[in-house]
Amino acid sequence: MKRRSIYVLLFVVLPILFLSACSKKEENKTTKKVFYPKEYSLSLTVKNKGNLNDSLIAANLDSAFYSLSVKPSDKIKNRFAVRVDSISSYDAAWMQGFHFSEYFKLKDINIFKNKIKQEEKYREFYFVGDYLGRAALYSMDLFTRKTNLVWSRWGKPILKLFRQNESGGVYFTVAQKLSRRGGFPSIRRAQLFLFQKEKMSVRRIDYYGNGMQLKAGWISPNLFNTQFLLLDSLTNADVIKRTSDYDAAGNLLDTLTEKIALMSVSFKEKAPELKFEADSKKIMIKFREREDTAIASVVDFLKGLKTDVFEFKGKIISTKWSGDENYFLMTTVDSVQTPADSVKRSVRNLFVVNLRNHKLLTVISGNLDEYLFHGKILVYDCWINGVKNITFYDLMRREEIMTLNFEGGCGINSILNFNNL
Repeated sequence: MKRRSIYVLLFVVLPILFLSACSKKEENKTTKKVFYPKEYSLSLTVKNKGNLNDSLIAANLDSAFYSLSVKPSDKIKNRFAVRVDSISSYDAAWMQGFHFSEYFKLKDINIFKNKIKQEEKYREFYFVGDYLGRAALYSMDLFTRKTNLVWSRWGKPILKLFRQNESGGVYFTVAQKLSRRGGFPSIRRAQLFLFQKEKMSVRRIDYYGNGMQLKAGWISPNLFNTQFLLLDSLTNADVIKRTSDYDAAGNLLDTLTEKIALMSVSFKEKAPELKFEADSKKIMIKFREREDTAIASVVDFLKGLKTDVFEFKGKIISTKWSGDENYFLMTTVDSVQTPADSVKRSVRNLFVVNLRNHKLLTVISGNLDEYLFHGKILVYDCWINGVKNITFYDLMRREEIMTLNFEGGCGINSILNFNNL
Protein backbone atom coordinates (compact mmCIF):
# COMPACT_ATOMS: atom_id res chain seq x y z
CA MET A 1 0.00 0.00 0.00
CA LYS A 2 2.83 2.38 0.85
CA ARG A 3 4.61 1.48 -2.39
CA ARG A 4 1.44 2.31 -4.35
CA SER A 5 1.19 5.72 -2.67
CA ILE A 6 4.77 6.47 -3.65
CA TYR A 7 4.01 5.60 -7.30
CA VAL A 8 1.00 7.91 -7.26
CA LEU A 9 3.15 10.70 -5.84
CA LEU A 10 5.90 10.18 -8.43
CA PHE A 11 3.85 9.71 -11.57
CA VAL A 12 0.68 11.78 -10.93
CA VAL A 13 1.14 14.53 -8.35
CA LEU A 14 4.68 15.64 -9.17
CA PRO A 15 4.05 16.10 -12.95
CA ILE A 16 0.99 18.22 -12.15
CA LEU A 17 3.01 20.41 -9.79
CA PHE A 18 5.78 20.73 -12.38
CA LEU A 19 3.36 21.80 -15.13
CA SER A 20 1.71 24.29 -12.81
CA ALA A 21 5.08 25.84 -11.95
CA CYS A 22 6.00 26.08 -15.63
CA SER A 23 2.72 27.78 -16.51
CA LYS A 24 3.24 30.33 -13.72
CA LYS A 25 6.75 30.98 -14.97
CA GLU A 26 5.45 31.57 -18.49
CA GLU A 27 2.73 33.83 -17.08
CA ASN A 28 5.34 35.89 -15.25
CA LYS A 29 7.29 36.23 -18.48
CA THR A 30 4.32 37.68 -20.30
CA THR A 31 3.14 40.03 -17.55
CA LYS A 32 6.49 41.36 -16.37
CA LYS A 33 7.00 45.03 -17.24
CA VAL A 34 10.09 45.74 -19.31
CA PHE A 35 11.70 49.18 -19.07
CA TYR A 36 13.61 50.34 -22.12
CA PRO A 37 16.23 53.00 -21.32
CA LYS A 38 15.65 56.29 -23.05
CA GLU A 39 18.33 57.07 -25.59
CA TYR A 40 19.49 60.62 -24.79
CA SER A 41 22.08 61.67 -22.22
CA LEU A 42 23.61 64.94 -21.07
CA SER A 43 27.23 65.51 -20.08
CA LEU A 44 28.85 68.60 -18.52
CA THR A 45 31.66 69.70 -16.22
CA VAL A 46 31.10 71.91 -13.14
CA LYS A 47 33.34 73.61 -10.58
CA ASN A 48 31.32 72.45 -7.58
CA LYS A 49 28.53 69.93 -7.20
CA GLY A 50 26.10 72.32 -5.57
CA ASN A 51 22.59 70.93 -5.24
CA LEU A 52 22.26 68.99 -8.48
CA ASN A 53 19.09 67.17 -7.45
CA ASP A 54 17.29 70.47 -6.82
CA SER A 55 18.32 71.63 -10.29
CA LEU A 56 16.99 68.41 -11.81
CA ILE A 57 13.67 68.68 -9.99
CA ALA A 58 13.34 72.32 -11.03
CA ALA A 59 13.90 71.29 -14.64
CA ASN A 60 10.78 69.09 -14.53
CA LEU A 61 12.05 66.47 -16.99
CA ASP A 62 9.53 64.74 -19.25
CA SER A 63 9.98 61.52 -17.28
CA ALA A 64 11.21 60.67 -13.80
CA PHE A 65 13.01 57.69 -15.34
CA TYR A 66 16.53 59.12 -15.52
CA SER A 67 19.81 58.57 -13.70
CA LEU A 68 22.28 61.13 -12.38
CA SER A 69 25.97 60.46 -11.77
CA VAL A 70 28.63 62.84 -10.41
CA LYS A 71 32.34 62.05 -10.15
CA PRO A 72 35.68 63.94 -10.19
CA SER A 73 36.65 64.87 -13.74
CA ASP A 74 39.42 62.80 -15.37
CA LYS A 75 40.37 65.66 -17.68
CA ILE A 76 40.23 68.82 -15.55
CA LYS A 77 41.51 69.17 -12.00
CA ASN A 78 39.16 70.39 -9.27
CA ARG A 79 36.15 69.84 -11.52
CA PHE A 80 33.25 67.40 -11.43
CA ALA A 81 31.89 65.44 -14.38
CA VAL A 82 28.08 65.35 -14.34
CA ARG A 83 26.08 62.94 -16.48
CA VAL A 84 22.32 62.58 -16.79
CA ASP A 85 21.17 59.43 -18.60
CA SER A 86 17.86 58.03 -19.85
CA ILE A 87 16.32 61.32 -21.05
CA SER A 88 13.31 60.99 -23.32
CA SER A 89 14.18 63.49 -26.07
CA TYR A 90 16.82 65.88 -27.39
CA ASP A 91 14.66 68.87 -26.43
CA ALA A 92 14.34 67.66 -22.82
CA ALA A 93 18.09 67.00 -22.63
CA TRP A 94 18.92 70.45 -24.02
CA MET A 95 16.50 72.14 -21.64
CA GLN A 96 18.08 70.33 -18.69
CA GLY A 97 21.47 71.52 -19.93
CA PHE A 98 20.12 75.06 -20.22
CA HIS A 99 18.92 74.94 -16.60
CA PHE A 100 22.33 73.63 -15.51
CA SER A 101 23.99 76.46 -17.46
CA GLU A 102 21.95 79.01 -15.50
CA TYR A 103 22.65 77.29 -12.20
CA PHE A 104 26.40 76.75 -12.70
CA LYS A 105 27.19 79.52 -15.24
CA LEU A 106 28.33 76.98 -17.83
CA LYS A 107 29.71 77.71 -21.28
CA ASP A 108 29.19 74.30 -22.86
CA ILE A 109 27.03 71.18 -22.60
CA ASN A 110 27.19 67.93 -24.57
CA ILE A 111 24.18 65.87 -25.63
CA PHE A 112 24.50 62.27 -26.78
CA LYS A 113 22.13 59.86 -28.51
CA ASN A 114 23.16 56.25 -28.01
CA LYS A 115 26.68 57.52 -27.12
CA ILE A 116 26.94 59.58 -30.33
CA LYS A 117 27.40 63.32 -29.78
CA GLN A 118 24.59 65.42 -31.22
CA GLU A 119 24.73 68.74 -33.02
CA GLU A 120 23.79 71.84 -31.01
CA LYS A 121 20.34 73.14 -32.05
CA TYR A 122 19.03 75.80 -29.73
CA ARG A 123 21.85 77.77 -28.13
CA GLU A 124 21.86 80.48 -30.81
CA PHE A 125 18.61 82.29 -31.52
CA TYR A 126 18.43 84.46 -34.66
CA PHE A 127 16.17 87.49 -34.90
CA VAL A 128 15.75 90.92 -36.48
CA GLY A 129 16.78 94.03 -34.56
CA ASP A 130 17.43 97.69 -35.21
CA TYR A 131 20.98 98.74 -36.12
CA LEU A 132 21.67 102.41 -36.91
CA GLY A 133 18.05 102.90 -37.92
CA ARG A 134 17.73 99.85 -40.20
CA ALA A 135 16.54 96.28 -39.62
CA ALA A 136 19.47 93.85 -39.34
CA LEU A 137 20.07 90.16 -38.61
CA TYR A 138 21.22 89.35 -35.06
CA SER A 139 21.96 86.28 -32.99
CA MET A 140 21.70 85.78 -29.24
CA ASP A 141 23.53 83.18 -27.15
CA LEU A 142 20.87 81.86 -24.75
CA PHE A 143 23.55 80.72 -22.27
CA THR A 144 25.34 84.07 -21.97
CA ARG A 145 22.43 86.21 -23.26
CA LYS A 146 24.82 88.23 -25.37
CA THR A 147 23.65 89.52 -28.76
CA ASN A 148 25.79 89.66 -31.87
CA LEU A 149 25.27 91.53 -35.16
CA VAL A 150 25.32 88.94 -37.98
CA TRP A 151 24.42 90.98 -41.08
CA SER A 152 23.52 94.58 -41.92
CA ARG A 153 23.84 96.61 -45.12
CA TRP A 154 23.09 100.24 -45.81
CA GLY A 155 20.01 100.62 -48.02
CA LYS A 156 19.00 96.98 -47.43
CA PRO A 157 16.83 96.80 -44.31
CA ILE A 158 15.39 93.34 -43.65
CA LEU A 159 11.66 92.98 -44.26
CA LYS A 160 11.18 89.49 -42.86
CA LEU A 161 12.95 86.25 -41.92
CA PHE A 162 11.59 82.92 -43.15
CA ARG A 163 12.69 79.99 -40.99
CA GLN A 164 12.33 76.33 -41.85
CA ASN A 165 13.91 74.52 -38.88
CA GLU A 166 16.46 75.05 -36.12
CA SER A 167 19.50 73.83 -38.06
CA GLY A 168 18.64 74.75 -41.66
CA GLY A 169 19.11 77.97 -43.61
CA VAL A 170 17.08 81.14 -43.16
CA TYR A 171 15.80 83.10 -46.16
CA PHE A 172 15.08 86.80 -45.73
CA THR A 173 13.72 89.55 -47.93
CA VAL A 174 15.08 93.10 -48.05
CA ALA A 175 13.92 96.33 -49.69
CA GLN A 176 15.17 99.88 -49.75
CA LYS A 177 11.69 101.25 -49.17
CA LEU A 178 8.05 100.22 -48.65
CA SER A 179 5.26 102.72 -49.34
CA ARG A 180 1.87 103.18 -51.00
CA ARG A 181 1.21 104.85 -54.35
CA GLY A 182 -2.28 105.55 -55.64
CA GLY A 183 -3.79 103.27 -53.01
CA PHE A 184 -1.56 100.32 -53.98
CA PRO A 185 1.54 98.97 -52.20
CA SER A 186 4.96 99.86 -53.58
CA ILE A 187 8.35 98.26 -53.00
CA ARG A 188 11.76 99.56 -54.06
CA ARG A 189 14.86 97.45 -54.78
CA ALA A 190 13.39 94.16 -53.50
CA GLN A 191 15.87 91.32 -53.01
CA LEU A 192 16.13 87.82 -51.54
CA PHE A 193 19.02 86.63 -49.33
CA LEU A 194 19.92 83.33 -47.68
CA PHE A 195 21.70 82.96 -44.34
CA GLN A 196 23.34 79.53 -43.92
CA LYS A 197 24.01 78.77 -40.26
CA GLU A 198 26.56 76.01 -40.83
CA LYS A 199 28.80 78.29 -42.92
CA MET A 200 27.78 81.47 -41.05
CA SER A 201 27.46 83.14 -44.44
CA VAL A 202 24.92 85.42 -46.12
CA ARG A 203 24.55 85.63 -49.90
CA ARG A 204 22.12 87.26 -52.28
CA ILE A 205 19.90 84.75 -54.06
CA ASP A 206 17.80 87.01 -56.31
CA TYR A 207 17.18 90.64 -57.21
CA TYR A 208 13.61 91.65 -58.14
CA GLY A 209 13.89 95.44 -58.40
CA ASN A 210 11.06 97.95 -58.13
CA GLY A 211 7.47 96.78 -58.09
CA MET A 212 4.30 96.56 -56.05
CA GLN A 213 4.81 93.70 -53.61
CA LEU A 214 7.04 90.74 -52.75
CA LYS A 215 5.42 87.71 -51.09
CA ALA A 216 7.49 84.79 -49.83
CA GLY A 217 7.29 81.61 -47.76
CA TRP A 218 8.18 77.94 -47.38
CA ILE A 219 5.99 75.53 -49.37
CA SER A 220 7.69 72.39 -48.03
CA PRO A 221 10.90 71.58 -46.07
CA ASN A 222 13.01 71.90 -49.24
CA LEU A 223 10.96 74.32 -51.34
CA PHE A 224 10.89 78.11 -50.88
CA ASN A 225 8.58 80.24 -53.01
CA THR A 226 8.46 83.97 -53.89
CA GLN A 227 5.86 85.99 -55.82
CA PHE A 228 6.92 89.40 -57.13
CA LEU A 229 4.17 91.69 -58.40
CA LEU A 230 4.95 94.48 -60.89
CA LEU A 231 2.48 96.88 -62.50
CA ASP A 232 2.40 96.55 -66.30
CA SER A 233 3.52 100.01 -67.45
CA LEU A 234 1.99 99.53 -70.91
CA THR A 235 -1.59 99.04 -69.76
CA ASN A 236 -1.64 100.12 -66.07
CA ALA A 237 -4.54 97.67 -65.81
CA ASP A 238 -2.52 94.47 -65.48
CA VAL A 239 0.02 93.08 -63.08
CA ILE A 240 3.05 91.04 -64.10
CA LYS A 241 3.49 88.22 -61.58
CA ARG A 242 6.83 86.43 -61.36
CA THR A 243 6.74 83.21 -59.32
CA SER A 244 10.06 81.60 -58.37
CA ASP A 245 10.91 78.36 -56.52
CA TYR A 246 14.20 77.70 -54.70
CA ASP A 247 15.58 74.77 -52.74
CA ALA A 248 16.89 75.02 -49.18
CA ALA A 249 20.44 75.64 -50.47
CA GLY A 250 19.41 78.71 -52.49
CA ASN A 251 19.33 77.14 -55.97
CA LEU A 252 16.70 78.45 -58.38
CA LEU A 253 14.47 75.56 -59.43
CA ASP A 254 11.77 77.20 -61.55
CA THR A 255 10.41 80.59 -62.62
CA LEU A 256 7.01 81.41 -64.09
CA THR A 257 5.93 84.83 -65.40
CA GLU A 258 2.29 85.60 -66.07
CA LYS A 259 0.04 88.60 -66.59
CA ILE A 260 -3.12 89.02 -64.52
CA ALA A 261 -5.77 91.74 -64.20
CA LEU A 262 -4.98 94.35 -61.54
CA MET A 263 -8.49 94.27 -60.08
CA SER A 264 -8.27 90.51 -59.44
CA VAL A 265 -5.06 90.73 -57.40
CA SER A 266 -5.18 90.42 -53.62
CA PHE A 267 -2.38 92.24 -51.84
CA LYS A 268 -3.33 90.87 -48.42
CA GLU A 269 -1.11 88.29 -46.78
CA LYS A 270 -2.68 84.85 -46.70
CA ALA A 271 -4.15 84.02 -43.30
CA PRO A 272 -2.38 81.13 -41.52
CA GLU A 273 -4.08 77.74 -41.67
CA LEU A 274 -5.91 76.82 -38.47
CA LYS A 275 -4.94 73.31 -37.41
CA PHE A 276 -6.84 71.57 -34.62
CA GLU A 277 -5.60 68.01 -35.09
CA ALA A 278 -2.06 66.78 -34.49
CA ASP A 279 -0.15 65.26 -37.40
CA SER A 280 -0.08 61.92 -35.58
CA LYS A 281 -3.92 61.92 -35.43
CA LYS A 282 -3.61 60.89 -31.76
CA ILE A 283 -4.92 64.10 -30.25
CA MET A 284 -7.09 67.05 -31.29
CA ILE A 285 -8.79 70.19 -30.00
CA LYS A 286 -12.58 70.54 -30.13
CA PHE A 287 -14.89 73.44 -29.27
CA ARG A 288 -18.42 73.94 -28.06
CA GLU A 289 -20.33 77.20 -27.74
CA ARG A 290 -21.68 78.50 -24.47
CA GLU A 291 -23.62 81.80 -24.61
CA ASP A 292 -21.07 84.45 -25.69
CA THR A 293 -18.00 82.25 -25.05
CA ALA A 294 -16.58 78.94 -26.26
CA ILE A 295 -14.93 76.06 -24.42
CA ALA A 296 -11.84 74.32 -25.81
CA SER A 297 -11.39 70.62 -25.03
CA VAL A 298 -8.53 68.20 -25.56
CA VAL A 299 -9.54 64.88 -27.13
CA ASP A 300 -6.92 62.21 -26.50
CA PHE A 301 -7.66 59.18 -28.69
CA LEU A 302 -4.94 57.02 -27.10
CA LYS A 303 -6.24 57.55 -23.56
CA GLY A 304 -9.89 57.71 -24.63
CA LEU A 305 -10.36 61.01 -22.80
CA LYS A 306 -12.04 64.32 -23.54
CA THR A 307 -11.07 67.12 -21.14
CA ASP A 308 -12.38 70.70 -20.99
CA VAL A 309 -9.30 72.93 -20.76
CA PHE A 310 -10.20 76.62 -21.10
CA GLU A 311 -12.96 79.10 -21.94
CA PHE A 312 -12.42 82.02 -24.28
CA LYS A 313 -14.01 84.87 -26.22
CA GLY A 314 -13.18 86.36 -29.59
CA LYS A 315 -11.98 85.03 -32.93
CA ILE A 316 -9.28 82.37 -33.37
CA ILE A 317 -6.56 83.75 -35.66
CA SER A 318 -3.71 81.24 -35.40
CA THR A 319 -2.72 77.83 -34.01
CA LYS A 320 0.54 75.91 -33.61
CA TRP A 321 1.58 72.44 -32.40
CA SER A 322 4.99 71.69 -30.92
CA GLY A 323 7.10 69.17 -32.82
CA ASP A 324 6.74 66.55 -30.06
CA GLU A 325 2.98 67.28 -29.80
CA ASN A 326 3.33 68.03 -26.09
CA TYR A 327 2.05 71.61 -26.44
CA PHE A 328 -0.67 73.41 -28.38
CA LEU A 329 -0.82 77.19 -28.93
CA MET A 330 -3.85 79.19 -29.96
CA THR A 331 -4.19 82.94 -30.47
CA THR A 332 -7.47 84.82 -30.30
CA VAL A 333 -8.35 88.47 -30.86
CA ASP A 334 -11.05 90.20 -28.84
CA SER A 335 -12.29 93.75 -28.31
CA VAL A 336 -12.12 95.00 -24.72
CA GLN A 337 -12.81 98.29 -23.01
CA THR A 338 -11.54 99.26 -19.56
CA PRO A 339 -12.56 102.32 -17.52
CA ALA A 340 -9.33 103.98 -18.69
CA ASP A 341 -10.17 103.45 -22.39
CA SER A 342 -12.45 105.84 -24.24
CA VAL A 343 -13.03 103.29 -27.01
CA LYS A 344 -12.73 99.55 -27.38
CA ARG A 345 -9.29 98.24 -28.24
CA SER A 346 -8.13 94.99 -29.77
CA VAL A 347 -6.30 92.53 -27.51
CA ARG A 348 -4.71 89.24 -28.48
CA ASN A 349 -4.60 86.27 -26.12
CA LEU A 350 -2.12 83.41 -26.50
CA PHE A 351 -3.35 80.19 -24.86
CA VAL A 352 -0.67 77.59 -24.07
CA VAL A 353 -1.96 74.04 -23.46
CA ASN A 354 0.07 71.17 -21.99
CA LEU A 355 -1.18 68.15 -23.92
CA ARG A 356 0.53 65.64 -21.60
CA ASN A 357 -1.72 66.48 -18.66
CA HIS A 358 -4.55 68.21 -20.59
CA LYS A 359 -4.18 71.47 -18.66
CA LEU A 360 -3.90 75.14 -19.53
CA LEU A 361 -0.27 76.08 -18.85
CA THR A 362 -0.61 79.87 -19.18
CA VAL A 363 -2.39 82.70 -21.02
CA ILE A 364 -0.39 85.63 -22.41
CA SER A 365 -2.28 88.80 -23.33
CA GLY A 366 -1.31 92.01 -25.10
CA ASN A 367 -0.54 93.43 -28.51
CA LEU A 368 1.08 90.14 -29.57
CA ASP A 369 2.53 89.45 -32.99
CA GLU A 370 4.46 86.31 -33.94
CA TYR A 371 5.46 83.30 -31.84
CA LEU A 372 7.31 80.01 -32.24
CA PHE A 373 8.70 77.01 -30.37
CA HIS A 374 12.48 77.03 -29.83
CA GLY A 375 12.79 73.54 -28.37
CA LYS A 376 10.95 73.73 -25.06
CA ILE A 377 11.14 77.52 -25.00
CA LEU A 378 8.18 79.57 -26.23
CA VAL A 379 9.34 82.73 -28.00
CA TYR A 380 6.85 85.51 -28.77
CA ASP A 381 7.02 89.19 -29.68
CA CYS A 382 4.78 91.99 -28.51
CA TRP A 383 4.27 95.67 -29.31
CA ILE A 384 4.68 98.03 -26.35
CA ASN A 385 4.33 101.78 -26.97
CA GLY A 386 4.91 101.30 -30.68
CA VAL A 387 8.12 99.28 -30.26
CA LYS A 388 8.37 95.51 -30.66
CA ASN A 389 10.30 93.30 -28.23
CA ILE A 390 10.89 89.55 -27.80
CA THR A 391 10.06 87.42 -24.74
CA PHE A 392 11.40 83.92 -23.95
CA TYR A 393 9.17 81.66 -21.83
CA ASP A 394 10.30 78.38 -20.20
CA LEU A 395 7.56 75.79 -20.86
CA MET A 396 9.03 73.26 -18.39
CA ARG A 397 9.39 75.66 -15.46
CA ARG A 398 6.36 77.73 -16.47
CA GLU A 399 8.17 81.02 -16.06
CA GLU A 400 9.54 83.89 -18.14
CA ILE A 401 13.25 83.62 -18.90
CA MET A 402 13.89 87.12 -20.24
CA THR A 403 12.63 89.90 -22.51
CA LEU A 404 14.91 91.28 -25.23
CA ASN A 405 14.67 95.02 -25.90
CA PHE A 406 16.25 97.20 -28.57
CA GLU A 407 15.86 100.97 -28.73
CA GLY A 408 14.55 100.75 -32.29
CA GLY A 409 12.74 97.47 -31.71
CA CYS A 410 13.40 93.77 -32.30
CA GLY A 411 11.25 90.91 -33.49
CA ILE A 412 11.31 87.17 -34.13
CA ASN A 413 11.08 87.63 -37.90
CA SER A 414 10.56 91.37 -38.44
CA ILE A 415 10.40 94.73 -36.68
CA LEU A 416 7.80 96.08 -39.09
CA ASN A 417 4.09 96.35 -38.42
CA PHE A 418 2.72 95.02 -41.71
CA ASN A 419 -0.83 95.94 -40.69
CA ASN A 420 0.11 99.62 -41.05
CA LEU A 421 1.73 99.28 -44.51
